[in-house]
Amino acid sequence: MGVVEFHARRNLAVWALLFLLVGILLRLIWLQDMEWKADEKLMYALAKSAYEKGAIPDLGMPSGVGLPNAGFSIVPFAILYAFSKDPVLMTLGVALVNCIALLLFLAIALRLPQRKEEFVCGIGLLSVNLLMVLYSRKLWAQDLLPIFMAGIWYMHIQRRFLLSLVGIGLLGVLAGQLHISGFFYLAGLFFAMWAAKQLNMRSVLAIGLGVIMGMLPAISWISEVLWGAHTSNTGLHNIVKFEYFLHLLTDPAGINVQYSLGKHIMEFVQYYGYVPSLFAVGIATCTILGLIQVVKRGVSQLRLNLSDPLHFYVLAFVAIPAVLLTLSGSPVRSHYLIAAAPFAHAAWAALWLKAGAKWYVLGLVCQLLMTIAFLYYVHQFGAPEGDYGIPYRLQ
Repeated sequence: MGVVEFHARRNLAVWALLFLLVGILLRLIWLQDMEWKADEKLMYALAKSAYEKGAIPDLGMPSGVGLPNAGFSIVPFAILYAFSKDPVLMTLGVALVNCIALLLFLAIALRLPQRKEEFVCGIGLLSVNLLMVLYSRKLWAQDLLPIFMAGIWYMHIQRRFLLSLVGIGLLGVLAGQLHISGFFYLAGLFFAMWAAKQLNMRSVLAIGLGVIMGMLPAISWISEVLWGAHTSNTGLHNIVKFEYFLHLLTDPAGINVQYSLGKHIMEFVQYYGYVPSLFAVGIATCTILGLIQVVKRGVSQLRLNLSDPLHFYVLAFVAIPAVLLTLSGSPVRSHYLIAAAPFAHAAWAALWLKAGAKWYVLGLVCQLLMTIAFLYYVHQFGAPEGDYGIPYRLQ
């Protein structure tokens, strides 16, 4: 490695680390402006009930597919309720857990045999991405998926140990009980391990043992899912929407303000004098230049290489879950991609790095400014007619 290349990579690592620290700050400021709608109020009530009864509920909150999530999804919030009955301080607990997950992602990325640069830069993007910041600041079960994914990722790296394989199965099904999408990510990892010839009878049995252990708290939930009277929102019309893939194009890029602002999106743009549009143009420019470099270097470089960590983990935690969730006919919302975030953002970072380090930094800065602009806007006005709603402080 030449001196210039070494310094360029070191500088990129410094940028990524700096933005990780800024991302942690964004998760902790203005928590009084957190979302406080029906879902958050219901989670608070369920956590209170579970704490007072001292038992794991049979069922959690309803999911987007019409089935209830498992009762385990309430347990982390009952624990937070035990420490403080203030919703803001409970949300602080969620934010702190997500901050720990970010640091764990960084520590794991640094242990990879190759592709450290892409993963570290991806974690920098993940840290300041608008939706990922919002998903760290609310009382919602799926917001805790990152800490489970950090554990699963670490266990996979340590898979030569039998206990780590048991841990993959255990944490995978607990992630699925936290939010149903978690099961699809466990399946994605399993199929990717099979494709990469990382599985034998011993490892399959170890993962299966972890799955059985993790499902023990969910027996009543399984019974309810199988025989309970629930309406399903799945259907062929959801398959042809390809929603997961559309979210992959907008959410990691940090431009999906429509998700939270709804009808207020033009008010948001006009409030800043169309500056957010310039941020979006900057992000689009980085993406286009990266794609041009990919085409110039030849499609042959896009061949799947499962010994490459970037290829393997994008296959395991992005591509296969995308196909499985799409074929399930489920309506795929942005929060279904929370578990995929570290790996999807690594792929975006790799694309921007193709264009050059300065373009990656430009994209990073644009994402940060978009996130800050959004947080300040909802701090001032909220979004009563959008998904964000009226912030807690203004209620």
